[in-house]
Amino acid sequence: MNPAAFDVTAQGYDKEFTETAVGRAQRAITHRYLSELIEQRAPKTALELNCGTGEDALWLSQKGLLVTATDISAEMVAVTTQKTVGQGVRILQSSIQDIGRTLPHERYDLIFSNFGGYNCLRESEIVSTGATIHKLLRPGGHFVAVVMGRCCAWEMAYFLAKFKFGSAFRRFSKGPVQARLAEGRYQDTYYYTPGHFEHLHAVHLKPVRRLAVGAYLPPSYLDPFFAKRPNLLARMERWETRAYNQRFPATFSDHFLVAFQRK
Repeated sequence: MNPAAFDVTAQGYDKEFTETAVGRAQRAITHRYLSELIEQRAPKTALELNCGTGEDALWLSQKGLLVTATDISAEMVAVTTQKTVGQGVRILQSSIQDIGRTLPHERYDLIFSNFGGYNCLRESEIVSTGATIHKLLRPGGHFVAVVMGRCCAWEMAYFLAKFKFGSAFRRFSKGPVQARLAEGRYQDTYYYTPGHFEHLHAVHLKPVRRLAVGAYLPPSYLDPFFAKRPNLLARMERWETRAYNQRFPATFSDHFLVAFQRK
């Protein structure tokens, strides 16, 4: 993972995703699940991996959890620090792969990774990190990850309509895909199916929930189109809400959420 590539996106990330209509709609699905988990399990402590600009760390803190937020990017950490002033959030610079060395003696009720942080990891790195997650979770604790899926129906339809066949099927690549983050900045990106992502954690973690984040909602790069058509986007949100308790839409969504419990 290249921290410099994410440094250059830090200042514009909220404007380009967090504050967009599509970004808010996709994040609301994640927060709906986390709200249910908090209500049912009453976790007291949370560790966020790849916290980005701190939107979820702030939300978790406002839900009453003691939050430790981490990110590999110094600029993302700086934005998170500014956003969460006075909220009691502890913020550390660390990659997902190094989190066990960064926090060797701590235990958490909830560990959370939102919007594709795990897509920067190879299969072998996910497996090894699974052992670390198991160690950092308290007995009965939960790990929740939102991951970019391998088969995104929206993306295939959009690029096929533009006759961009390579882009339409890029997520099916066996190797890493060079994802453009900014001018001259790229990140190796790996795409996973929900089942394969669960399998990579099978030794240490038990999957307990799977749901779609962006089956009917479009990818964020289509926000300029849907921002001008709020009624159409509202219809997409209603369809997404109806599919909330169904597992199947996660197989063709932009992102999928998988929740695990510590074995």
